[in-house]
Amino acid sequence: MTSVTTVSGRGLPLPGNDIDTDRIIPARFLRCVTFDGLGEQVFADDRTQLKGEHAFDQPPYQDAEI
Repeated sequence: MTSVTTVSGRGLPLPGNDIDTDRIIPARFLRCVTFDGLGEQVFADDRTQLKGEHAFDQPPYQDAEI
């Protein structure tokens, strides 16, 4: 077994507390057979509430991997 010593890539800031799985992908989107397309719903409620101001919706972070 090897240990991870370095993680690199373009990051996306995600400030806040209590970030749980229900905020990451709301349960109503989990009624699928495969996981294809779930990424499109990531933080759906937060993004709607912030009206385009969420980091996932900001142009500088569109290519973020972390």
